[in-house]
Amino acid sequence: FRVIDNYHLNRKVVVVATGFMSHKAYLLLKKHCFSLVDLYCLCYYDRKKLSDYLNKFDSIVTLEEGFIGAGGLDSEINSFIRGRRIINMGFPKKYTFEIGEREFIHSVNGVGVDDIQKILKREMA
Repeated sequence: FRVIDNYHLNRKVVVVATGFMSHKAYLLLKKHCFSLVDLYCLCYYDRKKLSDYLNKFDSIVTLEEGFIGAGGLDSEINSFIRGRRIINMGFPKKYTFEIGEREFIHSVNGVGVDDIQKILKREMA
């Protein structure tokens, strides 16, 4: 994993993302003060090192383009982090009938830019 570390500015929120959602979160760093962990490989990483880093924050937001509660990023983080507020953002387990561009599909399913910003503002308050 790699860290884009702004925690010296704000130790309240860290976003843990993977894939395309890491890029999406990175673009939001200019507007919001949070730290970003790009967990580009769910299979091989130093769990202790990641746990030590994440435990510095009050809130952890997981952000993925996969289904929530289906063994992805959210399940991985939830399996070893305790005592922290965790907000899991991803697609609900349902078929999406809407057709459109990627951001439209994300926003219809609660992981659009506005949805992410709303969570960040709430958690940083």
